[in-house]
Amino acid sequence: MVSIFIVFLVVVCIILLIGNLKADELRRVISVLGTTFFGQTVRREEQEEHSGESNQNGPKRLGIMLALSVAAADGELNKAEFAVIRKWAGQNIKFGGGKFSRFISYRRLRTALNEAADFFYAGNQLDTHSICKELTQTATAADKYDILELCLHVVGADGVASEKELEELQRCAWLLGAEADKFRSMMEKILPVTVHEKANAGLLLGLRPNMDTEEVRQGLTKEYRKWNARTANRNPDVQEQAEQMLRLIADTRKRYMT
Repeated sequence: MVSIFIVFLVVVCIILLIGNLKADELRRVISVLGTTFFGQTVRREEQEEHSGESNQNGPKRLGIMLALSVAAADGELNKAEFAVIRKWAGQNIKFGGGKFSRFISYRRLRTALNEAADFFYAGNQLDTHSICKELTQTATAADKYDILELCLHVVGADGVASEKELEELQRCAWLLGAEADKFRSMMEKILPVTVHEKANAGLLLGLRPNMDTEEVRQGLTKEYRKWNARTANRNPDVQEQAEQMLRLIADTRKRYMT
């Protein structure tokens, strides 16, 4: 009986130790990438102490976490999506100091990225609303569009933009205050309808729930002219995109106008 009790205590201690280690690992990831895990916000001073980064990297760190969250919105972060994020981080996160100091900082960043990826590989999620809120307070308009562009590339990295990923991406664009037409133009170039798991007329055609019938008609007419002109494009990919968009416009017209 005593031996069973001792084994029980050992197991409990191991569980508590693992829990503390995981908490410490997440805390370190947070301090490097600069965002919120489980409601724990790391102060800017602590971020700089651990990462050695300049203030201009703050929005980029948040952008990385937002991209990871959008990629995992369908319940899965795959390697192709993570590869896009890792490459973007290496190209956009800048460190000061000497050569050795920068080497250490980049190693810390790489480790933090891998641990963050493991967090999402395990099926966990972050509060994207909180990330977007902080970005609206710290990022420039150019930063926000760069981050949205990253998210678009990430969503299309595996060749299929899932419905949940697109919904999360659209929500983030709205939370960041992106201009609807500009964001839609970015999506047309980076994430064409040909890779969408399911064509969303509202997202692809710029239709809003509060539009009346005449506004819908005008919007569809404008979109028809734009995409009909692109059917003559020499690029076969553009032709295919235009043809799918024209079919979507026709289906949407039937649904709204009849």
